[in-house]
Parts: sequence; structure tokens; C-alpha cells
Amino acid sequence: MKRREIEDLFRIEDGIICSAGEFQGQALYIPHFWDRFMDGGADEDVDDSELVCCTVTLEDVIEFPELTVGQGVRFYEDDKGCIREI
Repeated sequence: MKRREIEDLFRIEDGIICSAGEFQGQALYIPHFWDRFMDGGADEDVDDSELVCCTVTLEDVIEFPELTVGQGVRFYEDDKGCIREI
């Protein structure tokens, strides 16, 4: 999901999703990485746990300049279906 799509779908304040739902309270780039994970593009599971890690690429940084190439974005789905970055 591209930044513009995320900004159109959600209310964003200071880079944080404020709209109610599974991404509420998370950085605006989390839906992008959640989609990547759902499409099978995430890195390996971390420590054989529920934790997902995606390595930030140059294409990601072009879309989300607040990130850095090579940075790991780590998140999980909690028991209520909300996506949480750690």
C-alpha cells in the first residue's frame, strides 16, 4: 500500500494513524508492511514467534522518507486483531 493510499484511507496526525481499527495508534507506514507480510514478502519470523520483520528497501524509503534503508520494521497482530509495531 502506498503512502497516498494510506493517507486517503486513514486520518493521520503527526505520522500516526488516528482512525479506529486495526492500525489505530501505529505509524502510517505499518499498513504498507502489513500488506507486504500478507503477500508473503516479509522476512523470516523472528525467534520462531508471532513477530514479523520487514527490512526497509530503497523503494520503501522513497515512499516513506522517515525510514532508513536496511532498518527492520517489526510488528505483530495482537489477540484483538490489531497490528502493533515494536
